[in-house]
Amino acid sequence: MKFAAFLRNVNLGRPGAPTKAQLEEAFTGAGGRHAQSFQTNGTLVFEAASLVAAERVLRKALKLLAASCDLAEPACVRSLDELVPLASAQEFDDYDRDEVYEFVLSFACQRNTALDGELPLDNAQGNVRILALKDGNALAISWKLGASPGSPNLFLEKTTGQPWTSRAIGTLQRLVAKHGPETYPSR
Repeated sequence: MKFAAFLRNVNLGRPGAPTKAQLEEAFTGAGGRHAQSFQTNGTLVFEAASLVAAERVLRKALKLLAASCDLAEPACVRSLDELVPLASAQEFDDYDRDEVYEFVLSFACQRNTALDGELPLDNAQGNVRILALKDGNALAISWKLGASPGSPNLFLEKTTGQPWTSRAIGTLQRLVAKHGPETYPSR
């Protein structure tokens, strides 16, 4: 099965972050097969026998990355099968793309993370809206109302007290298009 690992606050090659080679080697060294970095934002695709095996690979890879480049960021893993419907979520359809800064998919590093309150849930500044939350995956929107856009990741972390990592929906759509279930077997 194919899985995607999402590391928080990683820009490959920057101080405190791995290089592309270090990232791929950590996942391969941890037992992931066919590890391939995707873009430079700490997203990586690999193969494992099951979700339990993929989570074990992630934990080992994070230990290897901590040793090789002092990486101290949380991460999560999701199956590519799970990402396919999220990448084409209809919750975004009611919003004018020209008025939105970014459509975002956020991942809880602990699957059982929950939000207090009804959805949609807006932050106090009015520049983030959480539309849906299921199995630790949140669909969100950010607007740029001032100098910088709202951060769904920051809002989710403050609201839940748990680590999250986020990707723009376009990134997920490209990931699924390149590595999704219809691209089996591995290239």
